[in-house]
Amino acid sequence: MFVGAPVIDFSQIQIPGASSTELAGLAAAAAGSATPEDPKMLRDMILASPHDLAMLKERNPPLADALLSGSLGLWFSTNNDKPV
Repeated sequence: MFVGAPVIDFSQIQIPGASSTELAGLAAAAAGSATPEDPKMLRDMILASPHDLAMLKERNPPLADALLSGSLGLWFSTNNDKPV
């Protein structure tokens, strides 16, 4: 930061087309309270984005099935499986 530079608060700016879920995820990530590696946050981000969900279904059907099952444990274990 520059000494004497004003601090601008952008937290009240609304982003056109962004859902409140997406904005909450972005705010949490910016605050450092959660990371994209957090399985619950990642799950919520994908579920909030129809485009991302469609891409997951196309590129990794087993992971999409685990996501849509509603079981965080299944999602976590499937998400952590590494291909050989």
